[in-house]
Amino acid sequence: MSTVAVWALGRWNADPPATARLVVAGLALGISVGAVGFGGAAAALDRTAALRWSPLRAGHVVALATVVGGVFVAAQAIGEQLVPNLVIVRNCAGFAGLAAFGAAFLGTARGWWLPLGWALPVALPLPQDTAAMQVLAWPMAESGTAAATITAAALAVLGTLTYAIRGYRS
Repeated sequence: MSTVAVWALGRWNADPPATARLVVAGLALGISVGAVGFGGAAAALDRTAALRWSPLRAGHVVALATVVGGVFVAAQAIGEQLVPNLVIVRNCAGFAGLAAFGAAFLGTARGWWLPLGWALPVALPLPQDTAAMQVLAWPMAESGTAAATITAAALAVLGTLTYAIRGYRS
């Protein structure tokens, strides 16, 4: 649903920075909605199961990022390209890592706060003239920006590993 809204609003918007902010908010919203599913029936049952949950949890994070990113890329393939596909992939990976980290420490009921909470202030037009602001505003950076790519990759790896090893907090 967030994809349809972003695509429709982006088609009528002639301002590229505003369109990029719309895409960032839409990606974070899509990841946040899917992140609620990072939990199971009961954390105690997960800890006593005979299955190794780490690969399944990591796969869940990757699947969420792939589905949300794939829907946005497919929408751009059908219509017009609002942002480069590499930006969508980078942002989905970073937001999925944030959601996984949130599920591990805040629980699945509140884990979605991290990606959405990071994306909404960043979607405001802020100056990106310092290195710290480039790291904090990584979702808004252009494709190929080293600071944004490293930050998103670090968030994706850290969040996925934390969630895969620690599990979710109930």
